[in-house]
This record gives sequence, structure tokens and C-alpha cells, in this order.
Amino acid sequence: MYQMKNDVLDHTHANVLALLNAWLTDSINLMQQTKKAYWKVQRDHVHCLHTLFDGIVDAAEESLDLLAERSCTWAGWRKGSSRARHSAAG
Repeated sequence: MYQMKNDVLDHTHANVLALLNAWLTDSINLMQQTKKAYWKVQRDHVHCLHTLFDGIVDAAEESLDLLAERSCTWAGWRKGSSRARHSAAG
């Protein structure tokens, strides 16, 4: 692990990186599920729901950018895949 120039303990550093990567994965999953739901909307309320889903996707994309930047700032690798999340949890 990269040596940081602050007084954060190594295990705390690793825990923060794990949380950032987990949140990154959750944001990716939220965005993907919302995009799927966007295309499953039929007939009534299409415009309203598409507007809602577009807002959710935009918020998830902003979250992704911020989380990825924070993860890199903490000298970690962005592991935003579900596979990475499940392997870390298992």
C-alpha cells in the first residue's frame, strides 16, 4: 500500500478504501438498475418516470465521479465491479 503523508493508521486507511470501493459499486449498480427500469416503463406516466430516472442516473454519475476521485486520492484502486465487491466480502 502506498505510504501516505498523514497520521492515518494503515488499518483505518484500508477500511476507508474498502468503504469507498463498496459505495462505488453500489452507485454503479444503482445507475445500471435505473437505466433498466427506464426502458421498462410503459404507457401511463412515461414522461414523469423517465424524468425521475434521468435524475437518479445523473445523481449516481456525480456520486461515481466523486467516489472514484476520493478513492484515488487515498491511493487506492477503483474496484467498482460487483465481482470485486463480492470477493472482498467473501
